[in-house]
Amino acid sequence: MANQKLRIVSFNVNGILNPVKRSKILSKMKKEKAQVVYLQETHTKLRKMGFTNIFFSSYKSKHKRGVAVLLSNKITFEQTYVQKDKEGRFILENIRRDRDHLTERIRSSWK
Repeated sequence: MANQKLRIVSFNVNGILNPVKRSKILSKMKKEKAQVVYLQETHTKLRKMGFTNIFFSSYKSKHKRGVAVLLSNKITFEQTYVQKDKEGRFILENIRRDRDHLTERIRSSWK
């Protein structure tokens, strides 16, 4: 598995509460066969969305900021480090996949 390439996609969703918008994003993720998904400006805490492993950072007010990393249940990994801020602006993860290391850093576009 270490030699296989990961399918990584990133979306600035500008809120994901609307069911129609959420459905379109999910369809796009499936079409792209995404294994790792970065979402910025989620504006909410996320539910499963078809992914077993979800890491997110969100602000106290549910309708501001928010970032998430979704990892497919089809990839095996070990999370070796995670750091989030309390304001929902970023999440930083170190992930080991077989012998490979992947550092993921996702930051909201909010300033």
